Amino acid sequence: MINKTFFSLIRKFEIYINGMKININSNNKKLYFKIALWALLIELGAAPLRAISFKLCAVVTFVLFFVFQFLILQRYQKRLKAEYVLLFSLIGGSLLQIVGRILQPNSLISLPDFLFHLMGIVMGYLFYKSSRISRILILAFSLSSCSFLYFKGYNMWINYLSYDTFTGKIDDNKEYNLKIQTNTSDTLSLSDFRGKYLLLDCWCTSCGFCYKAMPSHVRKILVNGGKRAGDFS
Repeated sequence: MINKTFFSLIRKFEIYINGMKININSNNKKLYFKIALWALLIELGAAPLRAISFKLCAVVTFVLFFVFQFLILQRYQKRLKAEYVLLFSLIGGSLLQIVGRILQPNSLISLPDFLFHLMGIVMGYLFYKSSRISRILILAFSLSSCSFLYFKGYNMWINYLSYDTFTGKIDDNKEYNLKIQTNTSDTLSLSDFRGKYLLLDCWCTSCGFCYKAMPSHVRKILVNGGKRAGDFS
């Protein structure tokens, strides 16, 4: 299914480009498609880095796309239009991600990774088009952005997805009087354990590992907390 979707997008893209009213001769058209393919290969080559970490993949691919875009523009500056090189590079660099997001539209954990790939292409283009002073600013911005994402930014994004806050801290001063029915039909509430240590271990009755792990949890709690930790449900 993935292969069919991928080649379908390639075909639609080719039809769309053929119908665009832009001045691309037949020889250069093949070269533009090669640029899109090269960008796609960079994306595919960097994909295994996600198994290590998304932030590592984002930074490494940013650098690869930055260098790729600049070198391609330098190599074909007299033959190709820089704007079209940027367009086809963006298409090739995003094609794999677009297919993945069509198949898994709710997957947001890799979104910064995807955006940094595209940003690497755009920064490489701007670096090529800019003066010497502007290039220094672009390099400084690129370095600071990659450093921020790697050391702090991606963790903030994960916190936002997990806790709806970039800090990962949740300040909740509300009191919740949760009521639980025991296997003896008694009803317990959180207020019954006020001032005591309480452990809520939630698991499903069909989980065999949970049954095996529960005695170990209880022993650790009793050892570390003494009698005070004996109040648990």
